[in-house]
Amino acid sequence: MNNGFGDFGYGVYNCNPEYFMKKELEKKALKRLGSYTAWAILLCVLLQSAIIFMLQLFNLYDRYFSDAYFSSAVDIIVVVFGMLLPFALMGGRMKKASETEQPLMLGRPYKASLMLPAVLSGLGFCMLGNIINSYISAFFSSVNVEFTSPEIPMAEGVGGIILTFFRVAITAAVVEELAFRGYVMGNLRRYGDGFAIAVSSVVFALLHGNMVQAPFALMAGCALGYLSVKTGTLWTGIIIHALNNSISTVIYYLSEHYGEDEILGFYVIILYGTLLLGMLSFAYFAIRTRKQPLFTGQSVLTNAEKIKAYFLNLPMLMAIAYMLYVTAEYIKTGS
Repeated sequence: MNNGFGDFGYGVYNCNPEYFMKKELEKKALKRLGSYTAWAILLCVLLQSAIIFMLQLFNLYDRYFSDAYFSSAVDIIVVVFGMLLPFALMGGRMKKASETEQPLMLGRPYKASLMLPAVLSGLGFCMLGNIINSYISAFFSSVNVEFTSPEIPMAEGVGGIILTFFRVAITAAVVEELAFRGYVMGNLRRYGDGFAIAVSSVVFALLHGNMVQAPFALMAGCALGYLSVKTGTLWTGIIIHALNNSISTVIYYLSEHYGEDEILGFYVIILYGTLLLGMLSFAYFAIRTRKQPLFTGQSVLTNAEKIKAYFLNLPMLMAIAYMLYVTAEYIKTGS
């Protein structure tokens, strides 16, 4: 007997109960992943607040802003225990929720010969991010909106400079790449590499908590995620991250000692020279990896459904609300 279903365009695939069951299971898994990421963020806030409380309790809070050596040491503790620890604690839950066999971690690259062009490409994208970020800040300044960020003293002297480099270039690079490209992005890759890269970059930008760094973090995060995935190792992102932070630190110390006007030419050469070298390197890298496309995922969910499941849950909304509140504190408006 002809039931006429075909006349109305009802496909067997869409009426398959297993299909709808898989959609619901994936939504639940993504909600758990979003929740665990949010709890990691909130735990970061809690632990960092606890460290600040301890400084105040022992009358060391003012010293943090006046003693660069002390603030550098505290920052290393904050990054390791206040960021890496929460994401590591939630990492196992993320892996279980995603059912990922092996998230992207500190392994060997697919091809060692591609590491140099990948790193140069990443630095180029970071320079491009700096340029775009400066235009964003300039635009908002033109309408009397100023973006600010926490001011932390930088240690002087040989020992201070070494400590600063360790804090900014080594500790921050390793911890942030493990947290965001390792735990967050790595456990989202089963839903597609593009989705995983984009979501982890948004979370990365959000956790910076100010508009001076957040736009750059979003753009750099996408480049770091992409290049880490394409090379098959977090070492790619760590090296790029460390070199970018090192360049920023060098520029800072030079500007402090010689003045911004005096080093402007040097800065422009570094900025646009690295950008040009990076774009040429990326062209070469893209050609060499053209037969290695990003994994599109095995999900039955649309991108909109993935985003909704990941971000629209109570812990994530709490984390987003808090980070937006912090970010707003560093936005100044004038008449």
